[in-house]
Amino acid sequence: MNKCGRLQAATRRAFRALTETAQVLVENHAVVLSLAGVAIAALISHRSWDYWSSLAI
Repeated sequence: MNKCGRLQAATRRAFRALTETAQVLVENHAVVLSLAGVAIAALISHRSWDYWSSLAI
């Protein structure tokens, strides 16, 4: 394989590694965001439950 072909192959491998890393980061980010969304929703529902129950008393 000539020098240009080796450079292309190395570039392709580096690009593939970067895209795989980005994909993993995006997947992890989605998990973190969904967990944060669940936590925020639970907090809001808990707060609103306190509010509505205090009105009922």
